[in-house]
Amino acid sequence: MIDILIIIDNPYRELLNLKLLKKVFSKKKLNSRIISKHLYEDAIIKYKPQAVIVPRITHGFKKIFNLSKKYNFKIYLLPCEHGAGERQRIISFLVGYENKDNYNLDNFKFYKDIKKIFVPSEKYKHHCIESGLFLEDQIIVTGTISSDFWFEKISNSITNENKNISIGIASSFKSTFFGIHFNSFLDGLLFTKNLTDQNRFEDSIEKNVFFHSFEVLSFLNLLKIIDENPDIKFSWRLHPQENIKGAKYLAKKIKNLEINRDIIPYEWIKNQSLIMVNTSTMIYDSYFLKTPVISLIDLISNNVKDNLEETKKPLKSNHIHNPNSVNDVIEIIKKKNFENSINVNNEEVLKESFDNFNFPRKNFAVVKIFNEISDDIKVQKKVFFSKTIINIFIDFLINLKMIKAAYSSSHKDIQLDKVLNPFNLKDKLKINHFINNIINKII
Repeated sequence: MIDILIIIDNPYRELLNLKLLKKVFSKKKLNSRIISKHLYEDAIIKYKPQAVIVPRITHGFKKIFNLSKKYNFKIYLLPCEHGAGERQRIISFLVGYENKDNYNLDNFKFYKDIKKIFVPSEKYKHHCIESGLFLEDQIIVTGTISSDFWFEKISNSITNENKNISIGIASSFKSTFFGIHFNSFLDGLLFTKNLTDQNRFEDSIEKNVFFHSFEVLSFLNLLKIIDENPDIKFSWRLHPQENIKGAKYLAKKIKNLEINRDIIPYEWIKNQSLIMVNTSTMIYDSYFLKTPVISLIDLISNNVKDNLEETKKPLKSNHIHNPNSVNDVIEIIKKKNFENSINVNNEEVLKESFDNFNFPRKNFAVVKIFNEISDDIKVQKKVFFSKTIINIFIDFLINLKMIKAAYSSSHKDIQLDKVLNPFNLKDKLKINHFINNIINKII
């Protein structure tokens, strides 16, 4: 009934990107839908797509391979995590965290059934081939869709509407203490215990404790910086997996702190006078959108950082300014001369960006993805009226389930599905307006 079904893993992280891809499909006369990962099996059965784009292939997505054979569609993998070009992170994403150190290729031979995997970089491609999980002709280097917004003709169309000083905080807390699934510190500890390798309990717990320490120290530094600048507004943009409810509760106690979950991150970036990160690819978003950015990673002692697992160590950030102390950060903010007081190694930033995201590049990722998929889509005979009526009916049924998912307590990441709620007209209209303003610059 439709050409392409796009499955979304985390709406806060991916919705804008996938809406842009969907718009490209629409402009090129291909019919597509975006669906929550909780509902993809039902959507496949009802929509009967020719192609399905999946964000990952572990855990709940493994059944996609049997569905493909049963309903005769092609599978495309568009990884929702880029891995920063690091082998351990990439392998962990592809085979699951629990299998990253010792996986049996016989258990993943069905990966060869994937038509194409769209990867961020040549480095990612190399790790995919070296892993033995994929054949070289399955892998297409496109760059990430998020890096499409770094093109100058796109980034220049995003305006700064904030006339006041605002310091952005781009956090990427992923430990159980900050996660969306937990109501309390104790709940997080219980999860940590259950997650650990029972055969190496003490070692596993120690690694998790170091990670918790790393994130707690990072957060305490942020609180100190905010406290020392009571006349400055701080805008905290949480990682999609962070506990928004807990953050909002905290912000009520801190007068100069606001929480941002704008569905379009690039407008938020443009509206900041300075962005502070610990370990985040927001470094590159900020750089290409011409917003000053600093890393706070050097505020954490090496004793803590060196004891982190490889998959949890901070991303490289020595190509931007790394203050050595909290007082250095406070001084930068008090001077309010962000453009001139922050050093950036432009050559190194561009090198890291190209190595990990294939950017700068000539072509948009969304266009390259479209070109690859469209070659495999069969042009269907025109049965416009009957096909449209059937799709409208299916849309109605799927939307009812999406509404239910948005308010259901059975989904742990309930607030993520709220973004896809058909009644969420504000975000829907905002995204459509934003994409309509840039689409002609892309195709």
